[in-house]
Amino acid sequence: MSSTLNDILRAFQDPATKHAAMVHMPIALAFIAPIFLLVAGLLPGRRRMGAFIAMLAYAALAIITLITIQSGEAAYDSIGDVSSSLGDMAHEHGEMAERIWTWGLIVAVVAGIGLIKKKTLAVTAIWVAIAMGIFTAGWAAVAAHKGGVLVYEYGLGTPNPISGIAGEENTEIDPRMTRFLADVRPVLVDRCIGCHRSGRKEGGLALSSMTEILRGGDRGPVLTPGNSRTSVMLTAIEGIHPELPRMPNSGKPLTQSQIDAIRQWIDDGAVWGE
Repeated sequence: MSSTLNDILRAFQDPATKHAAMVHMPIALAFIAPIFLLVAGLLPGRRRMGAFIAMLAYAALAIITLITIQSGEAAYDSIGDVSSSLGDMAHEHGEMAERIWTWGLIVAVVAGIGLIKKKTLAVTAIWVAIAMGIFTAGWAAVAAHKGGVLVYEYGLGTPNPISGIAGEENTEIDPRMTRFLADVRPVLVDRCIGCHRSGRKEGGLALSSMTEILRGGDRGPVLTPGNSRTSVMLTAIEGIHPELPRMPNSGKPLTQSQIDAIRQWIDDGAVWGE
């Protein structure tokens, strides 16, 4: 028994596993809560009881969804580098999930109106809440499906994720790519891409692909292939940019060998590959 409990506690230390466990709670509530609304709408004698339980259920849905969103953000931050397409899919999944708690709160308020003594208004509110509750359940199902696709088709959050979607371009390997994959990409994944990737572009900048890097951020382009001296990306990690703080802005600065590897990568033409 203690061994099982220890396994569960260890599993919950992994953000992806924790989110996978928590995400089932709001989904279940989104489908159970409308039942109480239907009781209130179809059984006049149970109207107030059904409306009261539904109000509590949807309030719980809002709260649990907010907590689940936090676990989802932690899981998202831990997945490392993924292709732009998968990053966009994960971002869309997160945006859909963020709507659920708002609608849960609104349905809770509308269900609460079903408790008032004025019958016409109360019954109308309950049927409006039923319609909104069914919509919320459908929305939660679609959001859950998108999350399931990310996990079960692409392995996002698992030990062996697929790096991209079939059909995406891959850069032909050359010696510069070998150095990039060995010395540069691990640094970007571990220290940079957590804040700069599709779905979470601090300063408007994503570093998940060369297309996004060349597009730049709020301050414009950050890299000039072949010229590290004019590349904001390098001056920022060196801590010598006149306007930007040293990057990464959390944790220890990059080591000199890591900075030198990024400088050489840029001067060699900034070859990109996965």
